[in-house]
Amino acid sequence: MTMKINVFLLLLVSGISLLTSCKHKEAKQEKIQTVKTEMASVYGEVKTSSFPGRVKAASEINLSFRISGPITKINVT
Repeated sequence: MTMKINVFLLLLVSGISLLTSCKHKEAKQEKIQTVKTEMASVYGEVKTSSFPGRVKAASEINLSFRISGPITKINVT
């Protein structure tokens, strides 16, 4: 009697787990967020302001690179 109950419970648990694992999950669609964009353009007058001063870093970080040697040029626009 106990053996029949154990086999029945084992089959019942196996069947329930099989049914729940084969359940089709609905694919969630990602909501695409729209953003405003604007093309960069040059207006008639280009204004430049220059001020005397010095720039000092708030913190320093030691960097290491695979290739050693001095930095000869930094292009900043």
